[in-house]
Amino acid sequence: MSVTATSQSAPNYAVTVRRTRRWLQLLLWLMLLSGIVATLLGFFAAQDTLQRYRAIVDDSAFSADAAQSAREAVLAFHSNTATALADEGVDQAALPSSSDWQRYQEALRQLWENRSDRTYGEYALFAATDEATLRYRAAVDGMTAFAANGEDERATAAFLTANTILVQALLPPLNRIEQLKLESMEAAYNTTSAAIDRWQRWLLITAGLLVLALVSAWLTTRFHMRYRWTWQLILATVAAALLLLWFNSSLGKASDDVALMVRGAYDTISITQSSSALLTQAQALQSMALFAPESQEPFLSDADEYLFLVEQQLCGDRNCTDRPFLDSAGTVSRETKQIAREGQQTYGLPRAPLVDYADQRRFPAQAATLDSLRQSVADMRRVQRALQGGDLAAAPQGRRAYAVAIDQASALTSEVRTLYDQLYDNATLMMGANRALTLLFIVLALLGAWGIQRRRTALAR
Repeated sequence: MSVTATSQSAPNYAVTVRRTRRWLQLLLWLMLLSGIVATLLGFFAAQDTLQRYRAIVDDSAFSADAAQSAREAVLAFHSNTATALADEGVDQAALPSSSDWQRYQEALRQLWENRSDRTYGEYALFAATDEATLRYRAAVDGMTAFAANGEDERATAAFLTANTILVQALLPPLNRIEQLKLESMEAAYNTTSAAIDRWQRWLLITAGLLVLALVSAWLTTRFHMRYRWTWQLILATVAAALLLLWFNSSLGKASDDVALMVRGAYDTISITQSSSALLTQAQALQSMALFAPESQEPFLSDADEYLFLVEQQLCGDRNCTDRPFLDSAGTVSRETKQIAREGQQTYGLPRAPLVDYADQRRFPAQAATLDSLRQSVADMRRVQRALQGGDLAAAPQGRRAYAVAIDQASALTSEVRTLYDQLYDNATLMMGANRALTLLFIVLALLGAWGIQRRRTALAR
């Protein structure tokens, strides 16, 4: 009977060995295939994420910032000139300030270097801006020459001509370039999160198959073949699982951070910079109302509209700066945010007012800075009412309030810009590392295949 039992068990053992070898071979090829695919997917996921972040920051945001800086600089140049004329008169004013004009020219150079969208007229818009710049500067230089010769009336007329060129020919193409770049950023943002999520999903499947193959191979050698340790499989399994978790979390963070970078940070930066430009334009008009009394009423009326636009961007509605933004806890109150949202709906604002972006967790000082900015805008509004009422002596108070408001807007922009830059730097650092780390998928697949081949070879003996 023992001979019969041995003769029956020998074929069964041979069949088990063949099945085990085939199973291990299947796992080996699955490891290699999933390792290769995971390596490719990981590399292209990192590369695509990097390109999408750079499209948002290096192209769209860079040009939008340059357009905003150009607008702010030329308006500051114009406002300072108008203020000097109003305070000192044409024959005594120190004209003009060169630093603001240099900032404007530098911003124009950045715009020129980053032209990219001929289809939607970006090249034509820049050409129009360049032509208007030459005309504006010629008018200002003419004013300076007339003033030097004591021709006050002609100098005044030249500056009013420069103002017309600024408003009608120079600012519109700058505003349109900014709008184009913001639209480009919006389009890139709308597709970035979805694209990263797709890469994350496919990488999770393929790298998950690699981990599953490694776990199956280890279980087979440990519990079916009774090998206590196969170090190649154990090491490859643990490392592949950790690598999968890293890629999944880093891609998930990149997907979440792009929303925070664009919606939370850059929208705040953009709206604040736009508000600064509008405040500068309002201040210039208030100064021009003093410089050219015959046009005082339309200049002050326009200044009033620009202050209204600032209030829309800050808190949503006219005179909303008259009431404090903060509650007893030092955060933006619900009532303030509700007024802002109602204002956005009423006026069809493309973006929510600044108070709706206040994030106490990420920007602890943002709410307090916004309330300080509110007070400065409210001071400018009170001066505006005084000027419209004929109290021209209130003008210096408006200039002081304007200077404080610009400083507060700059502080807010700087604080949020720090987070914006940090999010971008973190994303580029992680994706740069992922491009190298993705090679570990194929390395770990080869390591697992080595362990499987050792056990398959042992079965053949």
